[in-house]
Amino acid sequence: MTAHVIGIGAATGGLGASTLAAAVALRGASTGARTVAVDTSRWGTALAVALGMESARGLHWEDLTRSDGDLPGDELVAALPRAHGVHLLARDGIGEQTWADLPRQVVHHARRAAAGVADLVVVDLPPMGSPDFLGWASWCHQLRVLVGDAPGTVAVSPALRGALGVVPGRTALLLRGGRPARGLVDAVQQVAGHPVAGSLAQDPSVGRCELEGSPVGSVPGPLQELADEVLLTAVEVAA
Repeated sequence: MTAHVIGIGAATGGLGASTLAAAVALRGASTGARTVAVDTSRWGTALAVALGMESARGLHWEDLTRSDGDLPGDELVAALPRAHGVHLLARDGIGEQTWADLPRQVVHHARRAAAGVADLVVVDLPPMGSPDFLGWASWCHQLRVLVGDAPGTVAVSPALRGALGVVPGRTALLLRGGRPARGLVDAVQQVAGHPVAGSLAQDPSVGRCELEGSPVGSVPGPLQELADEVLLTAVEVAA
């Protein structure tokens, strides 16, 4: 594996993991890195929407299940939907296989092929409680997990410790909201057992980008800034 693999997840739904994953992939591609974004969800096409790629043509997970996914890396990546410099591996959301489990060999072959030729792979991780989470998270060199910034976040932090404690690599939390109180950051770090590496404030540009069909993170704002911070850490880890 030659690519650096970043996993983006969330403690609960609705915190913006797909949005952040799209922005990280977009910003990575803007540096000239050969970038593949991977949507692991079986329930929707959130990453394609965030990248403005709903109508982009190319291979999807459903297509790979018909060939067991064992394609040469260059061939696979070239056949994926591509826009804004990002190659996207996701479901197409149409047909009888949309909700089906992906065979393990298909996932294994596709991951190996993509990581063998890409510079950067950004994974929109499955929900933390799903049986697929550990397999995907353990493949990543580093994880960034969004959590809420309300006091209740401390209450769910032990669950984060349990879910992430078995994942190798570098893991850090990102608080969803404005500038968090120091006391909250300290409490979350202590209970969750992972550092808080930053926060994601509300970004009005996200809604505008989605309405216009343009990729999120393509304009300056809190989302773009956090994506750049995640990438900078990735460079430091790779070095």
